[in-house]
Amino acid sequence: MHHAERDGHTTGSTPQRDKHIRKTFMSTLIDKNTRVLIQGITGKQGRRVSMEMLDYGTHVVAGVTPGKGGQDVYGVPVYDTIAEALAEHPEINTSLVSVPREGTKDAAIEAMATGKIRLVNVLTEGLPRLDAAQIVQAGKDLGVRVIGPASVGIINPLDRVKIGAIGGNDPGVFYPGEIAIFSKSGGMCLSIATEIFNTLGHGTSIVVGIGGDRISGTSFKDLLELVRDDERTKVVILNGEVGGDYEEQAAQYIQDTHYPKPVIARITGIGAQNIFPRGSRMGHAGAIIGEGRFGTYESKVDAFERAGVKVAKTPEDLVAFVDRVLPRRRQDFETPLTKDFELVSISKQKLERLKSQVRAVQIRTHLTQIIDGMPYFRGRPLPQLMRQYSVPQMIYEALTKEDDGAEESAQLARDLVLCATTNPTSDAARQAAVASFRGGSPMNVAISAGLLTAPANVVNALPASLHDRYSPAQADALALVPQVIDLVASILGHQLQWSNEQPIEGTIFTALSGRKPTAAEANLMRAVFISCVDHTPATPSSLAAVTSYSGGNALKTALAAGITAMGDTHAGAGEGTARIFMEFVSKMHQAQEAGRVFEADGVRIADRKDLAAYIINKITGAYGGEKSRIPGYGHRYYGLYGKDPRASTLLSIAQELGLAGEYCTLAAEIEAILKKRKSMALCFNVDGVIGALLCDLKLAPETGKAFFVIPRTVGLLGQLLEQDPGSFFRLQNDSVIYIGPAVRN
Repeated sequence: MHHAERDGHTTGSTPQRDKHIRKTFMSTLIDKNTRVLIQGITGKQGRRVSMEMLDYGTHVVAGVTPGKGGQDVYGVPVYDTIAEALAEHPEINTSLVSVPREGTKDAAIEAMATGKIRLVNVLTEGLPRLDAAQIVQAGKDLGVRVIGPASVGIINPLDRVKIGAIGGNDPGVFYPGEIAIFSKSGGMCLSIATEIFNTLGHGTSIVVGIGGDRISGTSFKDLLELVRDDERTKVVILNGEVGGDYEEQAAQYIQDTHYPKPVIARITGIGAQNIFPRGSRMGHAGAIIGEGRFGTYESKVDAFERAGVKVAKTPEDLVAFVDRVLPRRRQDFETPLTKDFELVSISKQKLERLKSQVRAVQIRTHLTQIIDGMPYFRGRPLPQLMRQYSVPQMIYEALTKEDDGAEESAQLARDLVLCATTNPTSDAARQAAVASFRGGSPMNVAISAGLLTAPANVVNALPASLHDRYSPAQADALALVPQVIDLVASILGHQLQWSNEQPIEGTIFTALSGRKPTAAEANLMRAVFISCVDHTPATPSSLAAVTSYSGGNALKTALAAGITAMGDTHAGAGEGTARIFMEFVSKMHQAQEAGRVFEADGVRIADRKDLAAYIINKITGAYGGEKSRIPGYGHRYYGLYGKDPRASTLLSIAQELGLAGEYCTLAAEIEAILKKRKSMALCFNVDGVIGALLCDLKLAPETGKAFFVIPRTVGLLGQLLEQDPGSFFRLQNDSVIYIGPAVRN
């Protein structure tokens, strides 16, 4: 190839050469010949993406912003019009549209109308549907490929060129390889590529974020056609979501044409149509549930399976499917590089940006890790600990980050009693908690009110012997555990007597019930405690606590912030489950005591299976009225695996102890029906099991949240002790997405 051709200037044209260029362009979308114009380059987003594209090695040759002509952005000249830019840079063949939504349609059509720009990537989100339709139609009329709107961009690691924001300021995580990834979600482009490379060592040939809006210029079917004959692409991954019919179209195309390359699909939004009504919009404007016979998770899976396409339900499934069609390789960064591949140096400024980005999103923990649907506490499977560990063992390891020894945990049990008796919870704290609860505050808020009223510094009031065994922060944390238990007991109107004669799980049960537990009940309380101690720092309560502590607040204040964040969804589902179960079971019992069959909404309910089906139909609006979710079922993570191992283990332990009664049976019936009729993702979760158990134990529904708050207090304190107080944990400004009005004069 002549030097002028490598720089994007043509020195002549022949039919053979034009055919070669068209084939290369159509099979990869972007390559070394791509020369980019950025429309809206002087805006905040335009500046950022231009910097990222230049850093990666993309040839950004010009920018356009009306009224800004004569300026430059990172050395890229800015023009007032596209015509001026093309006059100075006739090699331009691609445009990235990054302008405010009110000007996007005109900007995109202006670029297409030049007859020289053959690819337009529309980065702007939230366009009116009519504007998006007119952009797409103009592309069809003028023979211009449109990617987007709302497209994160395109990246070709083989030729080291990217368009748009894909990969952010570190697109180097996309390594050269043989896999094409096409996704509605921009974030999933990066997630899938990273997971596959880290696990299997495979990189990508082309990655395209088509955008999540309802109308898109390029569909999955279009992209499958583009890479059909691309020799560098061996496997195609389609990452779709509920809503629209792009996935069904692609499946039909694969089936009709006997598509020659392996295709693997993944659909996000499993079970969404069973929780939200048809027509609901799920994040992306294009993700609208249940449009006719298309759009649901099941319809997309069925279409792909009929076409012989494997559908991954989890990241692990996706990796396994790729592993079957591409031989696993070691992570050798040099092998994929050809002699034509250009390595681009990374500037010091870019390295600093990358460091700040990492600092903004990472929290380190010694406690819990979740792998393949299983939580591990300090390296051990949590279900195993639920059967073997004592409460003092869990507290000791959470606060000290040391493996437990029998002597240490026995001493910690005595130290909890020592803290409770030498530094008792103040009357003011108890009164504040009770007043807050009686005033209508939920259990977690009332507990926080009591904590915030308690004396600020308890370490100095603790016996000197504690300081020989624990650091000041650990002693402070240990003293807060019995305070939370005391506050729960006061709120529920129960009296506690702290004594070494009663195990801590027995004391917790007394705080919740007002009576001493049987041996079986104490054992069950132990298992419940261990199941709820920690679930990584990614939960709302953990983030709230860590953020408060990083601002320089005391340990007690940060703990109160975390407990306050435990709302009805996070931590409160147990109470909701209990209230629903108690309401419907009570009605059934009343009918039975009156010697009749329970009837409601024209349905005869003769047994628990009938009752389970009725509860599901009633709450989900089958008989009219408001539709809502059934608390205690489904989980954002474990739903992918169809089982919450904490819940299944806890239910099994309750059955073995003889404490799982009619409410646990009813709960299991509901789960079976939900999984069969709706989705495997609607599994019984740990909050739901707690709700059923407190019903069988004849405890008040409001104890449901306290069941969770007490053990999670230990987890929050353990996480806080991993942080530096006053370290000012926060997001970087670039992590905040502004969606308000544009800058005004």
